[in-house]
Amino acid sequence: MRARFFGQHLLANGLVSAPQLLAAVEYQDRHNPRLGSYAVSLGLVTPFEVEQIRALQAREDLRFGEAAVQLKLLSEDQVQEVLSKQDHAHVPLGEALVALGYLTAEQIESAAVEFLAAEAQLEPEVVTIPEDLPLRELAVELFHLAHKLLLRVCDLTSKTERLRVVGDVVPLSDRNASVALSGGISTTVLLCLPEAVAFDVAKRFSGELTPSEQDLDNIVCELVTILCGNLQSVMAERGTRLQLAPPELVGSRISLPPGRRFALVPFVTHRGQVLVSLGLPGIAGAEADAD
Repeated sequence: MRARFFGQHLLANGLVSAPQLLAAVEYQDRHNPRLGSYAVSLGLVTPFEVEQIRALQAREDLRFGEAAVQLKLLSEDQVQEVLSKQDHAHVPLGEALVALGYLTAEQIESAAVEFLAAEAQLEPEVVTIPEDLPLRELAVELFHLAHKLLLRVCDLTSKTERLRVVGDVVPLSDRNASVALSGGISTTVLLCLPEAVAFDVAKRFSGELTPSEQDLDNIVCELVTILCGNLQSVMAERGTRLQLAPPELVGSRISLPPGRRFALVPFVTHRGQVLVSLGLPGIAGAEADAD
């Protein structure tokens, strides 16, 4: 679940370059077969039925297992059997880096020990979440992961301010991107970066002394994708499966319809204030800026 953060840990410590990390991720994609291939290898479906499942996926934006169950081609137990086989055959990031000759197994093991030790020192909860907040479990994990994202990927220590629930207008910053979540929970995650933070991170990852506008836009999209990807993994372990839409740039004011609210936490860093927001279920008569 922490593969993305571990990859950034390797990058930040100079163990791999950005192109090497990208090559390792592409290696994983090539060597981690899709669920349909496993279902066929287990004799549970035919290749033609896999195409039927994928067609339904495309039409209704479903996960493979959900589409297979809806078509009555697989049972829930069979979906779990396929998922288990995929998990056992999964190529971890470290293994991909070793296979490509970028690092040795010993280097991966040593880096993993350092990474997990540092992880253990992070406080499990960096902001107080009200007990009655809608989507509270998701919010706790999101803001905890946001703290890690700033520390691990952006190399920024941060102090959180009090969580606010805002309506009417959502505060933005210089560089903003959102990701829509669907599946077990439908909501939106919004990440807002000051120009200085976006510039520093884009400079480090692009290798350019002066990152372009495209580099700055790309970095806020990449960061919100990393954040939501880890959130997806955490929630899957808790039994809630989420699907992520591609990140979208948000460059203007966000005005919310009546009853729609966002839970917002400011993360204060020495390079400016980073805002992380989570869309909450709409309610009738919601008030803006309620605490």
